[in-house]
Amino acid sequence: MCNHDQREEIDAAFIGWRSPAVIAEEYGLADRSSVYGHANALGLQAKRQRNIRAALKRIIEKAGEVDVTASAVVAAVQAYAKINAAGEWIDRTETTSMNDLFDRMTSEVVESYA
Repeated sequence: MCNHDQREEIDAAFIGWRSPAVIAEEYGLADRSSVYGHANALGLQAKRQRNIRAALKRIIEKAGEVDVTASAVVAAVQAYAKINAAGEWIDRTETTSMNDLFDRMTSEVVESYA
């Protein structure tokens, strides 16, 4: 078990998609492999995977600071919007009832489409 004084911060940084190399340097650990070993021993990989939104959020937030294409930012935003808090990809669909649509139309508009 990890005895590091800042173990909770290390765990949060890993789950929040911080670079393992940066975590190792910041917290005085041997190298990134020690961060991965710690994460594997404590089952943090699954938590990190469910928190994919944090990684996408970092990409979106950096859009103004680095050279990226507009399509890359749009793709990151679209992906971010489709991942729920549990890290699951949700394809949202929208349905429209044609009956409801026709009910909202005036009789003149309905007649023009008929």
